[in-house]
Amino acid sequence: MESDPWGNTRIYTSLMGCFVDNKDDATFNVGLRLQMYGENPSDVVSHDVSQTCSYTRWASREILCDRNYMEVSHHMANLDAEAKGQTRDGKDEKLNANLEASGASQGIWKMTFYTPEPVAMVLQEAEQAGYAAKTTSSRLVMRSPYNTAETYSEDVAGVPMEVFRVSAYFMAPQGLHVVNLAAACPKGGVLFTEDMISWHNPERLVTSYFLPLIFGLIVLPEETPFALPVDLQASLQDVVLPIMAGTCDQNQFYISVKFGSHGSNFKAIVGPRELTAEMAEDYNFYENGTHLSLILPYTAKDAVFELLTAESVKSRIDLLLLDRANDWVLADLYLSCYFPLKATECHPNGTMTAVAVKCGYLWNHQNVL
Repeated sequence: MESDPWGNTRIYTSLMGCFVDNKDDATFNVGLRLQMYGENPSDVVSHDVSQTCSYTRWASREILCDRNYMEVSHHMANLDAEAKGQTRDGKDEKLNANLEASGASQGIWKMTFYTPEPVAMVLQEAEQAGYAAKTTSSRLVMRSPYNTAETYSEDVAGVPMEVFRVSAYFMAPQGLHVVNLAAACPKGGVLFTEDMISWHNPERLVTSYFLPLIFGLIVLPEETPFALPVDLQASLQDVVLPIMAGTCDQNQFYISVKFGSHGSNFKAIVGPRELTAEMAEDYNFYENGTHLSLILPYTAKDAVFELLTAESVKSRIDLLLLDRANDWVLADLYLSCYFPLKATECHPNGTMTAVAVKCGYLWNHQNVL
């Protein structure tokens, strides 16, 4: 909300705002009741206002840079349709029940912010820190104020940018999904002359060559708004991103990476840590100039245990490949598998071994009967 010296007030809201009536991500209705006070505090006049907008020009990813917040939304496929015909086993049902018990709301379970160091929060913690997260009928939306503890500044092509990067974990009908989102909003780069306004927006395109932009402008002092759509095109040499794949057997994760056009010029993040020479030795690292591979036990320090049943444990390993210049994600892999495991076992000598998951590691406890 902002007011000019003549007493005119404008109220702005995102189409994806929490108090907007959203009809299938196409029609948006918002209503407000304004209470206006005169010189006498007891003189209160209520005035109802409403506005309806339609918007259908959605891109796969949308970024909104507003006065006091950044917003990024990602188009999700029709997850209900994808889930039809799939069989859900009891293990996934138990995992989803555990996630629901942890306080997941609107499908969103937790978020990992990159500052650029990873900082994990459940939904309630993120909301208390001033962030907003929601899902609509077809989009996942994240919103952040400027200058928070989890955003950071970066100079891109001479323009100061505020950067917001987050991985959102959310529950869909067929299980847990992870979506990586990022927004970068310029904090400068506008040049005024007597008859022209120029913007300097840095472009860093890898596999996309078409960028539609819409600039929202207000003419002063009349406060007349207008929109300026701009379609940017760039012809750049093709950049091939690395490709990752992974499989499991009864004891280990097997991960392979096919290099892109930049070869092995990237940082590998295994779980929460950057891959070091010592870790590479522990994880059977191999590289031949075009590919690399890793072999990790499911009990590896950087693996995460998600679910323990009487007969198995569900373990997950995350691998990110980051650009060395700006830590942008070039490729990601979230590999989760069930591994056979006896949770309890009785021995002839009168002892029983119980296996439990604690803080991401397996530990054994023996009781003498």
